[in-house]
Amino acid sequence: MGQTYILGFSACKTWLISAEEPLQKWLDFFAHLLGLSCSDGIPFGMETDTIHCRAGSRDDFHPYTFLTEACRDAEEERLYRFQTMQIRRYPQGIIADVDDSGGLAFQIVSMWYLLYPAYRDVLERGGIPVHAALVEKDGEAYLIAGSSGKGKSTCCQRIGDGWRCHCDDESLVVPDTDGYRVHPMPTWSNYIFGGSEEKTWQSMRSFPLRGIFYLDQAETDEVSLFPNDAFKAAFLNDAVLQFWHRYANFFHETLRKKLHIMIFRNACSIAHVVPAYRLAATIDGCFWKAMENALGNDDRTGKAI
Repeated sequence: MGQTYILGFSACKTWLISAEEPLQKWLDFFAHLLGLSCSDGIPFGMETDTIHCRAGSRDDFHPYTFLTEACRDAEEERLYRFQTMQIRRYPQGIIADVDDSGGLAFQIVSMWYLLYPAYRDVLERGGIPVHAALVEKDGEAYLIAGSSGKGKSTCCQRIGDGWRCHCDDESLVVPDTDGYRVHPMPTWSNYIFGGSEEKTWQSMRSFPLRGIFYLDQAETDEVSLFPNDAFKAAFLNDAVLQFWHRYANFFHETLRKKLHIMIFRNACSIAHVVPAYRLAATIDGCFWKAMENALGNDDRTGKAI
């Protein structure tokens, strides 16, 4: 019997993930990337669910099938078919039929599909996954959001003393008893496109969210506060949808609309209480000092949660 791993995000559901023997090395690598710990049983006092991974036939996961055949989501069935995976809800838990017969990139794609049940649970509880870097100062989290190529990774590499980068591409914002917390998630492209070195993430660690910075390349380093909640919600919603297509492309129109509405509502709720800023950053300046000045001058920072 292989290892069972614990996946949990703040006050949300805790998942116990296991696999049959042909998939155990694949699951071990998934757990290694996310920094998951092993479990010998169900954690006491926690709401839990299970995901068991089985080896699927390549014939069941032909990539073109899912571009033409809409995913069914009758709520009583909860069947989700992705390019490398089929996920079905049963009374005793979730069964994920996984095709891991391809190369590393193919297997990494399967890993982000394995996160879908957990992400769906987070959405239903008021959270969102965001295309954003997570930086921390004095135990508090700030997101740096921006579309691909804007410079999030560069900012994470260059950020100054007193700051620490926990991830540079994808973060998970989760409601907690006293506000919102952020978990760092893997930069999957490091492996899909052949990263130069192995990297792991401590995805079960979280920090209170104190602000969101939307990145723009500029000739001077400066920060300006967003004018109102409508701007904040629109930008945050866009930061989710920038990568949510990895799931939504496989859904039929009804489910896609349902989840997009859920994402927008959650973005509005988060935008209402979390300060947001425009971060204009130069390629070689000290942009973090502009962030620090803005945070020092905004008495809502640290109190919004």
